[in-house]
Amino acid sequence: ESLLNVYGDYCNVLSALYYSNLVYGWGAVPFITDYSQIEQIVSQGIHRESTINILNDIKSKLSVAIENLAEKKNESLKDVNGFFFASKDVARVLLANILMYQGNYNDAKELLQKVVDNGYYTLDASKYFKPSTSTDDIDVTESTEVIFAFQYDAGTRASVTIMEPGVMPYITLSDVYLSLAECHYNLGNSNMAEQNIMKIINAKKISTSE
Repeated sequence: ESLLNVYGDYCNVLSALYYSNLVYGWGAVPFITDYSQIEQIVSQGIHRESTINILNDIKSKLSVAIENLAEKKNESLKDVNGFFFASKDVARVLLANILMYQGNYNDAKELLQKVVDNGYYTLDASKYFKPSTSTDDIDVTESTEVIFAFQYDAGTRASVTIMEPGVMPYITLSDVYLSLAECHYNLGNSNMAEQNIMKIINAKKISTSE
């Protein structure tokens, strides 16, 4: 129990990340929260849990995590500890994504704005996050706007490499600004939506039509 109190919030953040994406992709999916019944589940099979029940459980755990996690810059690319011991901002964005999925743009906006206001991340000129061997874009490991990212090894099938080892950003400050724009737009504030989009356009020097 003492270990659960120490690590529970961090595990819940990762669980929320994976399960929310399962729900976004497939809707109702199997969802296990009581591992004392694992033998019964194995013998009888597991049913698909409703999306409402899954998301309610995730939202509750993320809300608790936001209260308990550190208010700091998240550094998932630093080392494995930096990846696992997520900050409040990671939980905020994951919760905001769920709220937007459910159409609660006002509460999502407040969470996303807090990430921006914290000032731990800044927009940069990166557009593609190409590998460090590229010279025409910012190396993802040097980006100032990566909030949460995965490091992955090369994937091989039948001795054929199908993926180069590298880093996949999952949450960036650009994502936060675009989500803020979506929230403002759905709340009827098109001017604020445009302002958030323009911040990205200006930082990355993207040419646009009217």
